[in-house]
Amino acid sequence: MRYDRLTVRSRLALAFGFVLLLLLTIGGIALTQMRGMEHTLATIIEKDWVKASRANTMNNAMRGNARLALEAVTSDDPARLTEIRRRIDDNKRVVGDAIAALEPLLYLPAGRAILADIKQQRGAWVSGLEQAMTEVAAGKREAAARIMNDEALPKLDVTLAKVAAFVELQGRAMDEAGAAAATAARRAGYWMMGIVLLALLAGAVLASLITRSLLKQLGGEPQDIADLAQRIAAGDFAVELASQVAQPHSVADAMTHMIERLRAFMTAQDDMTRRHAAGEISHCVDARAFEGGYADMVARLNAVVGGHVRVQERMAEAIAAYALGDFRPDMDALPGEQARISTAMAEVKANLVAVQSEIARLAGAAADGDFSQRGDAARFHHSFRDIVLTQNRLMEVAENGLSDVARVLAALAHGDLSARIDADYQGLFGRLKDDTHHTVEQLHAIVQQIAALAAAAAHGDFTARADETAFEFEFRDIVAALNRLVATSERGLGDVAGVLHALAEGDLTARIHADYEGTF
Repeated sequence: MRYDRLTVRSRLALAFGFVLLLLLTIGGIALTQMRGMEHTLATIIEKDWVKASRANTMNNAMRGNARLALEAVTSDDPARLTEIRRRIDDNKRVVGDAIAALEPLLYLPAGRAILADIKQQRGAWVSGLEQAMTEVAAGKREAAARIMNDEALPKLDVTLAKVAAFVELQGRAMDEAGAAAATAARRAGYWMMGIVLLALLAGAVLASLITRSLLKQLGGEPQDIADLAQRIAAGDFAVELASQVAQPHSVADAMTHMIERLRAFMTAQDDMTRRHAAGEISHCVDARAFEGGYADMVARLNAVVGGHVRVQERMAEAIAAYALGDFRPDMDALPGEQARISTAMAEVKANLVAVQSEIARLAGAAADGDFSQRGDAARFHHSFRDIVLTQNRLMEVAENGLSDVARVLAALAHGDLSARIDADYQGLFGRLKDDTHHTVEQLHAIVQQIAALAAAAAHGDFTARADETAFEFEFRDIVAALNRLVATSERGLGDVAGVLHALAEGDLTARIHADYEGTF
């Protein structure tokens, strides 16, 4: 099989398959070495390092017990001695736990031997420590000091030396493991470097073969073709191809023909945009000027534009009807994202109808004399809400104003002239408030005039008169009638008094010549 007859997929598969095989080889070597290094590092971290840490723990705990024992020899505080005893026992448990943890981790014979010596020497040190603490408990501090210096501390020094030897052994083990891991890493690096060089050489050869074949099919340099494609993708259809790039039957040649068709499509689309912007929304692109997929694109474009035009026309019809107060038309239900339009129109209609219904309901209630009704403003938003709130405010002001007037009139009906309207009102309700107050004040003035005349009459003075000029219309008539009543009473009583005075003087000829009616 000739290489130049293979498809691009086959060429790339062959080239990359070989390179991938080399990479898998590198990966296999790296994985094997990494597993070995992982095992080595795990041994260092999980065993050797833990063993060294446990040994240091034993070292610190035993040295601590030595310091505590020496302090016990010199201390005579019972409470402190009890605390020292407790801390010594705690350190002994720590050392015992460390030894128990070390035993399953040891895999070198030398380590096991040193640990056995540590256990033996520690037993002698603990025995001497306990003897010294027993003497301290008995109050024999000199004997305790002698045991510590002659027996216990020398055993401790031997034990600590064994612990130091154990730590040194673990340090050498970790150094040897680290050196082995470094050697394995260098060996793996050499192998991977050799295979990488081989992969680079194979990649260079395969790249040269693939490049030459692709350039022939592309019709020029890939960068030139990529620039052309990017400019087309960016909407630059004015690009021109160099003659040496657009080789016959190549990708570049095919893209040249594609640009020509795209230019024609763009020109037709720009013409439709311009006409629609000028108000000629019925204009469509002539699909007969295109072929194949381009004709389908034009047909779909015309269908999309036509659909939008129909939606706009239907919206205009519905809005025009709503503007005239005709809420019967409904916007047709639209699919997909266009459903937002029909939903919005439905909400507009619903809000307009709801506001109209609220206003009609409140107006009906007001016509029936019920000003306690309120519109449900929580159902609306923004200006619709403001309309309902304004109507509620109107009902509230009307209810409060009329209620105040009714309250004052009811008080007047029961003879209470002290009632007043305290709230502030504007316009007609302000005038109604002022007129109501003026009426009450006029009645109050008349009552005061009547009271004054009655008080004067009670003292026999019928010469007093009410001021008719302070009143108007019917109120003036009432005051004038009251003055006439007082004047009539004055004349009648004066005539009676004259006759009675004459009778008292023995004059029986005195008579009342004026005409009276009723009681007079």
